[in-house]
Amino acid sequence: MDCTPYKDTFVARQPIFDSHLAAWGYLLLYRRGPDDSWANFTTDYDATSKVVACLPFLSGCLPPRLKVILHFPLRTIRDEFPQALNPTHTIMALPATFSEQDDILPMVTRLREDGFQVAINAALYTLPPNDALSLADMLICDATSSPDHLADLVDLGKKYGLKLIAKKIATQDVFDRMKLLQFDYFHGFFFAQPDISTTKIIPASISAKLRLFEYLQLEEPDFDALSNAIKPDVAITFRLLSFLNSAHFSFSQKVVSVHQAVVLAGWRPICNWLRILLLTDILPNSKSKELAYLSSHRAKFLESVALQAGKTELADALFLTGLFSLLDAILDTPMNTILSHLSLQDEIFLALVDNDGPYAPWLQLAKTIEAGTWDELGELALSLSLPPGSVAEAYRMAFQWADEFFGVVTTT
Repeated sequence: MDCTPYKDTFVARQPIFDSHLAAWGYLLLYRRGPDDSWANFTTDYDATSKVVACLPFLSGCLPPRLKVILHFPLRTIRDEFPQALNPTHTIMALPATFSEQDDILPMVTRLREDGFQVAINAALYTLPPNDALSLADMLICDATSSPDHLADLVDLGKKYGLKLIAKKIATQDVFDRMKLLQFDYFHGFFFAQPDISTTKIIPASISAKLRLFEYLQLEEPDFDALSNAIKPDVAITFRLLSFLNSAHFSFSQKVVSVHQAVVLAGWRPICNWLRILLLTDILPNSKSKELAYLSSHRAKFLESVALQAGKTELADALFLTGLFSLLDAILDTPMNTILSHLSLQDEIFLALVDNDGPYAPWLQLAKTIEAGTWDELGELALSLSLPPGSVAEAYRMAFQWADEFFGVVTTT
């Protein structure tokens, strides 16, 4: 199966957080795009079948410690789709109506005995039946439901001992309300938004790390200057050496010094990895690592798309654009305040602060693929003259790269 938006399938993974805002799992979604260049399925069965078929190709993009939630129409249960997946990490999201089908009930029972968990996708206006709840482990509730309906769903969830997942959280107020209702897990694009206070200032320690980015924007490689800038920071030095000594590089000799690391890795790769190391270092303890992960994925995705499109001259600038695109959410500080500590191209500043300029469509490309808005994604891909398949391949490769990177550099 070729997992591309132009041939068969596009799979988006959207993070689900626990109450401590740590990533707990991912919701995997399929969306079809417009015109003949895209998959043209009309049923949820077709959509799920393609996502399941693509999972072997996505295995490198899904951290094994996290859960994966997939929507399973009843026909896919009859056709034994779940049996192709790992029950330890897979949660089957089923419609509440599954309990009305006499043949489905024993199938779901057997799947639960095999280790699968069941999440009921609650409707906006009706309550799930009791026999469905008795076979469930989780209840997925739409945060846009009425307060009375949400209260009823929470009561049912507690009665049956279910974990509660709130989806489509768009604002801080909604998030706070879901926490008051004692939901266990949370999903929505709100988590990539900043919580800005008018009195927020950037601490000196973070400001100093931001200034290190200046060394990474030199047009001509200066290995000595970069090495000297890194050496005083013990944490960055340790993470850098750990990463470069990992199996990803397979150097014939151990990397034992910062200067050796910089030279062996090469100027562009070392600059990009150091940018991400700095980003993870400035992440406040209260923030989820998922924001730094998402920033890094955006950076690598945009760099890869540019290279595949033959726009090599844009690769570095687009990497920075993606990497810095969530700094306001990470630091809860207005973007223009943060960027005042950096010397960036005007085009990057315009894209990040005003959503304008030549890099803005590229950044929007990353945002649309994360949101699963495939119609807009298709239009952007065409407007940027991207080769067929390049977006999906860059998206997949960026996940693999970010997963491996964070698996090494964030374990200290």
